[in-house]
Amino acid sequence: MKAVVVCTSIYEAARPFLPAYLDGIRKLDRALGRPVDLVLANDGFHAAADAFSSTAGMVHIVEAHGSGIGRVRSRMIEAAAASNCGSIVFCDFDDALLAEAAGHLAILETADISFGDLRLIDSSGNLVAPSFFADADVPDRISGSEALVERNFLGFSNTAVRAESIPPTAMRIPDNQKAADWWFFSMLLEAGAEARRCPGAVAEYRLHGANTLGGRPAPDIAAALDRCRLFLGHQSSLPPRTDRAAAADRIEALAAAMSADPVGWAPVLKQACSQPGVWFDDLRAAATYLQPLHPSRNEELP
Repeated sequence: MKAVVVCTSIYEAARPFLPAYLDGIRKLDRALGRPVDLVLANDGFHAAADAFSSTAGMVHIVEAHGSGIGRVRSRMIEAAAASNCGSIVFCDFDDALLAEAAGHLAILETADISFGDLRLIDSSGNLVAPSFFADADVPDRISGSEALVERNFLGFSNTAVRAESIPPTAMRIPDNQKAADWWFFSMLLEAGAEARRCPGAVAEYRLHGANTLGGRPAPDIAAALDRCRLFLGHQSSLPPRTDRAAAADRIEALAAAMSADPVGWAPVLKQACSQPGVWFDDLRAAATYLQPLHPSRNEELP
């Protein structure tokens, strides 16, 4: 039986969350009835070998300090794929797996990617919301990358993949790609991978000040403009496609409108952020308030 590897990038700022992370590994060990191995991309975490010495499985640490976010994630995935494991379970260092993450393995018997819901917790581990996916219209199956063009719900804490399903192109995450999870899974799906949803929540997703996005979007213009920049950087780094270009046009127009009239757009953004949704759904909702400003870059001007 091939090993199950939990794949994580580790960094010093998340040290306070190490006990909860390790507790999640132990929960997964018990649920599987055997220890999982760890592949850790070390982005500046001190004394890493000592910190993870209590785990029951093997620990492989690959140094990645000084790289951009995308490159750290690439090193992490490359090391896991090179370990000759059967399955890779992702979990961010500030999050924690639940026993239900063991369900990923059953899903991976018939799919390339398994994904599940997240419980939202605060920085102290208190429950904020039992479901990230609630009322967000997240599909049960995905074939093709269209479902990830305008939004994302496949992160590096609620997913698992069959190692043999990862093509080399999907491991080449651009060095400074902050939305590395969105990029990686978009490329996997574009290469023909299929994804299925795992029942229930598979991890606890921690909300704190250092989140790139967080489970609930901040309803202020400056934060929304940051998300717009992240969205546009993501689209421009993927292979060009008509639907991606159209999505980029809408978000570019939204950013311009919010910058030109932040007071007028504040209530629109507040409404968009209050609705159920996954990552970037707030931008999609806000963009529906735009007037047609210009033709798509894919259409001929008259």
